[in-house]
Amino acid sequence: MTAARRTGLAAACLAVAVAGATVGILVAGHEDARVGPVEVRFQLQPSLSGGSQLQVPPLGSMEFATHRGPLAVDASVVELRADVARNLAEDPGGFATVGARVGTDLHRALLHLALRAAAAALVACALLALLVFRSLRRTALCLGLCVATLLATAAVSAATWRPASVREPRYTGLLASAPTAIGSAEQIITNFSQYRLALGQLVGNVVQLYDVTSTLPTYRPNGSTIALLHISDLHLNPAGTDLVTSLVTQFHISGVIDSGDLTDHGSVAEQPFIDDLRRIQVPYVVIRGNHDSATTVDELRHLPNVTVLDRSATTLAGIRIAGIADPRFTPDKTTRTAPADAVVASGQQLADFIRAQSAPVGVAVVHDPLAAAPLDGVVPLVLAGHRHHREQQVANGTLTLVEGSTGGAGLRGLEGEKPTPLECSVLYFDSESHQLQAWDEVTVGGLGSSSVTVERHLRPASVGTAPSPSATP
Repeated sequence: MTAARRTGLAAACLAVAVAGATVGILVAGHEDARVGPVEVRFQLQPSLSGGSQLQVPPLGSMEFATHRGPLAVDASVVELRADVARNLAEDPGGFATVGARVGTDLHRALLHLALRAAAAALVACALLALLVFRSLRRTALCLGLCVATLLATAAVSAATWRPASVREPRYTGLLASAPTAIGSAEQIITNFSQYRLALGQLVGNVVQLYDVTSTLPTYRPNGSTIALLHISDLHLNPAGTDLVTSLVTQFHISGVIDSGDLTDHGSVAEQPFIDDLRRIQVPYVVIRGNHDSATTVDELRHLPNVTVLDRSATTLAGIRIAGIADPRFTPDKTTRTAPADAVVASGQQLADFIRAQSAPVGVAVVHDPLAAAPLDGVVPLVLAGHRHHREQQVANGTLTLVEGSTGGAGLRGLEGEKPTPLECSVLYFDSESHQLQAWDEVTVGGLGSSSVTVERHLRPASVGTAPSPSATP
């Protein structure tokens, strides 16, 4: 047998092994199990990125980056044992004690799922190999390759396993229930040190969502958490203002930080949109974006609860915030082509201002992310917008969060194949240290879409604290 033929035969056997294993896993790679008070169906699915998903019909789903590899775990709540759920809901310590049992149940279910899927993969591989090659020797070769593939998949999953991923779920479904399913930021930071306890709390939250559907509880900050809302680029979209007012209520927001571009041209005709911000009943801190004019700023200054920052600082819910206006005004052709150096220079001006303050500044606000670079190492958190899509980076201990467009980019958001979604973020700060602990990225589908996604993120460990102010301003 020539080398080319041997290579072709090996490739054919490998293809049959992978195809047979995939078919077997799709057909029989599932397990029905009781996890605490919930009946769950577990299913293995071919995937390019791995991970796990928990579906909670009809409330939505939660995704977790638990592992990488060619197989993902898809779990779906099939039935809730109402009597057990009701007892847990009535017992203050019920959800705390259910954690150990949930961990044991889940471990058993995943083990049975893995064994069943492996057996199904081998049987399907053998049948397909016999059908294709009609040779016991080649069938045995296919089975060997199938075993090797399964072992490699298990090794990749084990090596990339992240039990802490339960702390950073991506929730899709009813917006009102998302904060409850995810849990409070303070709980995420302090109470999730043990994996089993996290599982117990997660199951408890799902149980509560099922058992109290008519009065779904929402996230309520306690004495150690401050919730602020970061928005940007409303661009005259009243739906963005509606979203803000809804989130202020649902997430118990203490204040709003707007990184600019409320309008498109900053004209007097756009004043009614500015006036509509009166509906937001919490303190509102804003900077001027490149689409906002002096007229826009003047109208904002006449609104109650609104503070306009321009190389200045204010205190919002105990957190010191500094901001600076964008140096450009796009509708004015004489400034719309201002070089990027002017934007960077504005960031440097803000950095110099912050260093000269007598009290440490925890948050800096700029419109264009280009202005954020000079602030690296000066403040722990920089908020920006302008680009109409989210970005984040950490440099010199400073976390920069670039927000998407809370107004869906206005009319220009309808120019693409899909409308630009409405995006904003709920920032959670510790009330004592005033440091960011976590944030939830809220995404609402664009025009014609009713999808809502809330994705939890934790502050990276490399992010520092607010530097001490300069002794000699």
